[in-house]
Amino acid sequence: MPSLQDDDVLSRFAFDRDHVRADGTARSALLKPKTGQALSVFQTTEITHSAICDHGHHYADNPAIGRVHFGYVTLSCQDVRAEGLQPYYDNTSPRHVSVPFNADDPERRLALAQALARKASLLQKCPPSG
Repeated sequence: MPSLQDDDVLSRFAFDRDHVRADGTARSALLKPKTGQALSVFQTTEITHSAICDHGHHYADNPAIGRVHFGYVTLSCQDVRAEGLQPYYDNTSPRHVSVPFNADDPERRLALAQALARKASLLQKCPPSG
């Protein structure tokens, strides 16, 4: 995979309705990885809404454990980098990008997630897989 460009679009799939407000804005919980883990997003530059939803159903969902996304938010790679984060392709699945937070301090990790949530697009709803 080529390196990510500032204008690349990164999509974060939403699995928990509590991670998105009623008005469609992201809560920080949607964009805060667990301690020691990277934020999991997908590079979705120049693909359609329908293709993004299908990609999520194929590569992000795990119905066997009740993990099925209902939508996604997007961020530009530039917005992520502006927070001092360095997203990179990790090739765990097609288009998959990891964003290491490299912050063991819970307050710093929360501050990063809050900053990303403020920059994220409104939730784009996806139809159920089928």
